[in-house]
Amino acid sequence: MTNPMRDVETGRFLRLPVDPSLPLEKQLELETASVSKRGYWRNRTRILEKKRNEYPERKTKILAYARKLKYGVDEEFVQQLNSIQKGKCGICGKIPKRKLGVDHVHEAKVVRGLLCKYCNTRLTWIENKAWLVKVLKYLGMEEIDLW
Repeated sequence: MTNPMRDVETGRFLRLPVDPSLPLEKQLELETASVSKRGYWRNRTRILEKKRNEYPERKTKILAYARKLKYGVDEEFVQQLNSIQKGKCGICGKIPKRKLGVDHVHEAKVVRGLLCKYCNTRLTWIENKAWLVKVLKYLGMEEIDLW
């Protein structure tokens, strides 16, 4: 059986015709390009459309996998937490525009709840006791005993 991409006599791969709708620079570049690169440029719109359609599904799978590795929780657990908190941040009680982030103890893989990005960032600052003492000193409130 012969390969339609190979020349019958020499056995070399045939050059595919370059798409005339591409810019001249791209056409010249593809004249010397490999077969796979030419195939990409011929099917570029179809390939990009397929990636665009698959993106949301792929993104949720990747985020779920990362959450499992980092916090040791699966998507079902996060959904349960979200329903318990009624989609609101655990600290400020607002419904965020973006998804809630998983709040956890950094030393151990213990999940405390779901927080909005603003509260989660601020909580990280407060957990750093040395930084908080410096802030209180700066504000002239070093006499306050927090711990």
